[in-house]
Amino acid sequence: SFAKTSSSSAALRCRMRTALERSYATGALIGVCLSWASTDMAMGIPSHAIQSLLTLVAALAMAKLIACCLPVDDDDSNDDDMEQGNEKRQSLDLE
Repeated sequence: SFAKTSSSSAALRCRMRTALERSYATGALIGVCLSWASTDMAMGIPSHAIQSLLTLVAALAMAKLIACCLPVDDDDSNDDDMEQGNEKRQSLDLE
């Protein structure tokens, strides 16, 4: 029962971390492109602003394509290594 809960929580942590990473990258991309577009509009260069917005659309489409095509790795090797290290420490403490 505990092993089931531990593995499902590790998978949940992995999915949550992946979602946070994707959200952070998407937010940074949108922020940078919109700041360039607003700077271009403030400087009176609408053609550059349109180019920045088109770049944003292309980059978001590419990010969505990558997110859909790449598999999500549910194996969280760092957490597994940490759990194995904790188990080794506990077994040494018991001896």
